[in-house]
Amino acid sequence: MTQSERKTQTVQFQSWEVGGELLDILSRGLYSDAKDALREYVQNGVDAKAQNIIITVDGSRAVIRDDGTGMDLNEMRDARRFGLSAKSPMQAVGFRGIGIYSAFGICEEMTISSRQKGMSGLVGWRFRFGEMRRLLESDKSFDIRQGIGLPGLMLEYTELFEEPYSGSPDDHFTVVELEGIDEEYRAQLNDASEVNNYLLSTVPVAFGPEGYGGTVNGWLVDHVELNPIRVTLRIADEDEISVLPPVAAAVYRPEFGWVNHPDGTPMAFVWYVLSTNGRQIPSQNEGAMVSGFLLKMKGFTLGRRDLLKPLWPATGGRSLYHHYTGEVHILDSGRLYPNAARDDLESSPGKQLFEKLLSDFFYPMSRKARAMQARARAERLLESMEGIVAQLRIEKDAPDADPFEVYRKAVTHHGGLENVHSEIERHMRATRGRPKPRFDVAQQEALEDALKGLEIGWRS
Repeated sequence: MTQSERKTQTVQFQSWEVGGELLDILSRGLYSDAKDALREYVQNGVDAKAQNIIITVDGSRAVIRDDGTGMDLNEMRDARRFGLSAKSPMQAVGFRGIGIYSAFGICEEMTISSRQKGMSGLVGWRFRFGEMRRLLESDKSFDIRQGIGLPGLMLEYTELFEEPYSGSPDDHFTVVELEGIDEEYRAQLNDASEVNNYLLSTVPVAFGPEGYGGTVNGWLVDHVELNPIRVTLRIADEDEISVLPPVAAAVYRPEFGWVNHPDGTPMAFVWYVLSTNGRQIPSQNEGAMVSGFLLKMKGFTLGRRDLLKPLWPATGGRSLYHHYTGEVHILDSGRLYPNAARDDLESSPGKQLFEKLLSDFFYPMSRKARAMQARARAERLLESMEGIVAQLRIEKDAPDADPFEVYRKAVTHHGGLENVHSEIERHMRATRGRPKPRFDVAQQEALEDALKGLEIGWRS
């Protein structure tokens, strides 16, 4: 049959043709960890320009409250939409219209209430998730399933409400309440340390003023137009926690740069600090990893700290990726988008180009880390040199001295100094076809001092 002989017609797509099972499949597939729900509701607060977010968890109940701009009745009505969002991907991370259902599989009931400044009352939705799940589950027991449409499910088990508000007319907020959290998920949400570390690795919380924290906060405001939020965590009767990213110690001052498209358009802003001791930056904050880079969009983290490690050049046969800590912030001009699970970027030619450009950006940083590692080794050799020389002299003057063994040890020590000396000199020279490592004045002087020290060590 040819195309011209085929009879075709358009058929209206009916609402009952969208199964309610889709809600369960997507929510459980995308949000396998109960803490993912906290991330999604925090994200909505960030999109609403919140400055402060308070998360309270007590047994089977969790509350997420933000001081964002809030929603009026029309915006609240739109918030129930599934797979549709008025948010622009250029302005917000939560543009897919699914995150509001992230708690579908973990609690009996969810209530969202909100108000904007000047409203006479507040508005909200009540979602009876537990009843929805049980209805969908019961349908699976039939030999011939009845089929439960998503629109009918929403009509029956969600309620839009308005109610009076007795607080200040200037108040504006959104509150998400999760009631009847399933026992399977309570342990995840009631573990203060686990929740704190999860939030640190996913949401755009502000650094404290210690170390490089204040500098980085300022850069994010100036260069990424991101105002990091303050998050407070209250778990049962435990002490209140201010969620603050750990700041690495024993590092050089922070630096930043841009990953640019070949046409000159900036695609990402990168800040970073390098370890001063030539070793990996250790974990802090009860085991929270600090080393490596986080990939971020609108301040939210995509994936984990090892996501970008494959892009790091392995100079010298070994990666020094974890000698740095930093963040890569995708900019709106980058035209890159997160995947549905928010653990990476969407696959696209643009992503492939970005990864190539980021790897090129990392290259001089990798060489710099290698050079500063050599410098740290030189310092350790020099610190031990006096003791080694003194020990060799004692062995040489001993009555039963073995001059060949003493000579062998001396040559070994001298060879170590010479190898490190050559390595530092090599890193300080420009490399053909690749950019020279970027050193600030203090780092350049430190390398030169290490060279001078090694030369003196030889003469000793």
